[in-house]
Amino acid sequence: RVSNVILNGTVVGDVFALQRLELAPMARVTGTVYYSFLEMAMGAEVSGQLVHTEEETLRLGYDNHSQTVSPSTVEHTASATGTFGENKS
Repeated sequence: RVSNVILNGTVVGDVFALQRLELAPMARVTGTVYYSFLEMAMGAEVSGQLVHTEEETLRLGYDNHSQTVSPSTVEHTASATGTFGENKS
């Protein structure tokens, strides 16, 4: 987990940006993306969930392999699969 992330490559797994996440044109994420502010360029891809967090703290329960996020975070969860800016016509 870091405050700010700029990604222009491939990640298989979860991404935790406590503040800002920038997905550049070659970004490919397979997993859950946690962010407070998201900037996504044309061509960036996310296959998984986008979770908007309003709090700067995300807790993981490694002892029982569960994930805990605040209730306000869960309300802002959305699934996304595909390429941003992709023209399907």
